[in-house]
Amino acid sequence: MTARLTILVGVLTLAACTRSEEVKRPVATSLIDAAERGDTAAITAALGGGVDVNAASSSGDTALMAAAANGHLATVNALLARGAAVAPRDERGVTALWEAAGAGHAAVVGALLAAGADPNAPNAEGSTPLMAAAADGHLDVCKILLEKGAQVNAQSKIGVTALMEAADEDHAEVVALLLAKGADPKLQNEDGETALSLALDLDNDETVAALRKAGTSE
Repeated sequence: MTARLTILVGVLTLAACTRSEEVKRPVATSLIDAAERGDTAAITAALGGGVDVNAASSSGDTALMAAAANGHLATVNALLARGAAVAPRDERGVTALWEAAGAGHAAVVGALLAAGADPNAPNAEGSTPLMAAAADGHLDVCKILLEKGAQVNAQSKIGVTALMEAADEDHAEVVALLLAKGADPKLQNEDGETALSLALDLDNDETVAALRKAGTSE
């Protein structure tokens, strides 16, 4: 094969692959949109027609991520039953479990964990599902994650912990839970801040009281 012919074959192959991706993306978007709405019937029909259950958008989103983020348990279960993978991440490094945890969808979190989702899978910033749940005060989700092996003292790339996230937003009940599960209040982020110092700076009185009740000092 001549060099010119080799180049031509390569160009044609690339063009074919590009056209294939262009066809796949609208299909993926359609499936993801249905999952976002919780339209299980539309998803079932699409999958029955041969659509890939793990088809992803250009940003890496999947139907499972969309359903999980919006708390559509029936849709999540339908996708899992058809082989949806729990490990994929979008361009932010976010998994379906991280989405569900951050949004406080406890039942969906339970379903994903039962399907094998990693409770400690961080996003690109090193934030774990437990940190996401703690930041928004989702007590039930935090309990489920901790029961399934979430690391209570995991730190993000900038040193943030779930306890810091909860303390920063004055979620005193979550703070108390994390402390009871072994959260270390002495851990510091990259700025030298602890859960207590964050709570004090923001006048988060309930959290300060919970931390001091646990014996945390400045």
